[in-house]
Amino acid sequence: MIIKSMSRKEGSFSQLYEYMEKGANRDDDKYRFIYNCFGRKKEQVLNEFQNNSEQLKQRKNGVYLYHEIISISRSKNLSNEAQKKALYEIVQEYTKRRAFGNLACGYMHDEKDNNLHFHLMISSNEVGKSNRTSLRKKEFSTLKVEMEKWVLMKYPELEQAKIISKKNHYKDNKEEFIDSLQSILSTSKSREDFHKLLENNQASYKVRGKTITFTNGKTGKKHRLNTLGLGGEYALMEARFEGKENIFEKVKPSKKTADEWLKGDFTERKKQATREKYRKQNKADKKVKPEEDQNFKEKVQETANEWIFGDFTARESRARSKKAKERMDSWRQNQENNADEFVLSREDQTTTENIKETAKEWIQGDFTNRDSRTAKEEAKERLAQFRADKEKTKQKKKENAHQNKKGGKTM
Repeated sequence: MIIKSMSRKEGSFSQLYEYMEKGANRDDDKYRFIYNCFGRKKEQVLNEFQNNSEQLKQRKNGVYLYHEIISISRSKNLSNEAQKKALYEIVQEYTKRRAFGNLACGYMHDEKDNNLHFHLMISSNEVGKSNRTSLRKKEFSTLKVEMEKWVLMKYPELEQAKIISKKNHYKDNKEEFIDSLQSILSTSKSREDFHKLLENNQASYKVRGKTITFTNGKTGKKHRLNTLGLGGEYALMEARFEGKENIFEKVKPSKKTADEWLKGDFTERKKQATREKYRKQNKADKKVKPEEDQNFKEKVQETANEWIFGDFTARESRARSKKAKERMDSWRQNQENNADEFVLSREDQTTTENIKETAKEWIQGDFTNRDSRTAKEEAKERLAQFRADKEKTKQKKKENAHQNKKGGKTM
């Protein structure tokens, strides 16, 4: 299954419609797709697209429409009609996810022997709206992956190859290459030994000026030393070859590094990894909208993710956010409860309050209220002194400015 999207910065609705219509088989008119349009005839549909595009805010290089193609490979075990019906249903599902509130129309093309494909024309704005709705590259990639998973699950009889969501092994290969290089750099005793170990691990390197490049022979990929993050290890190896510096004299390990090297204590590293994990989790949770702030399209998308793919990420994020808010509210409440109550002076107390405080001091030795009043009085005195000093400084500046001004006139 293949999904392509091409944007157009001109309102060429008629040209694209005629291209889609011309390439379609006349017998497949029942598979003509119209979405969110009231009219069914060509002129009516084009008028709706044109009128809706006039609602757009005018800006330079603004997108007017999208030409998108959904293609599936032909199956030998299904009839041509069954495959066309499945593709039509796939297009319906894709349009709901891709452009829920936009105008869309399209035709099926079957001129190729190895595939069936569907051409779609999608408006850049929702019906009656002035803002353009576009998907970022990452969002569109996610949509394509989700659509392929949905097709593989619902239409296994189509026998579609896993292309879009196929795992990319490049990252895993790079990490494996970094690990092997790190081992080589730390264990090489001479330059000849270094070259031999590289050859045994199907790797090579090249030095051009200050740039050092390593090549992974298994994948053919080239990596600069700096991007691999092994600059320190390489420098230590060179120093070891020349016998200029001892490795422990060159690198002055911190207490954390010493604990790892000498004691095997990786507690700090684990704590740092945990902090990083929760930092990323909190960042992701903040991006999830509360249910009351979601629009209809977002609610439908989230429900589909839960029911079809079993993806409850958004719900879990909201639960974590709610729990964090409850913890914060509880902490604030405790702070308020633990805060010192306002203590009245002896003169402002009633007779009963005065007797109670005196009894606490004499019987229980509790001088809390007296200490609070003393601290309050001291704070008042410090504030008064600060204000007095500030006023003196201000007055002194005025006098100096006046004298300077007077002296300038005399001259």
